Amino acid sequence: MNSRAQYETSADLTQAILSKLAAEKGVHAETAASVSARMAGVLLLGSRRLPLANLKPGSLGFSDRVNRLGPRVLESVRKTPF
Repeated sequence: MNSRAQYETSADLTQAILSKLAAEKGVHAETAASVSARMAGVLLLGSRRLPLANLKPGSLGFSDRVNRLGPRVLESVRKTPF
């Protein structure tokens, strides 16, 4: 997926999250951040095709590739309009 498509997908996901969490007084920022982080973690974990059957909740998982690409992911999140 190219960076433009990733940006558009990220913006669409952001809007979906915000629209589902919208309340009379707006969106609770901490909840939106928590939902986004959880979704990112689930998608990242699923993308690594790890043998999850042996992992217990709360287990730590490390990946050199994720460590290398992490700063780029954070930069793309920073650029996403909210």
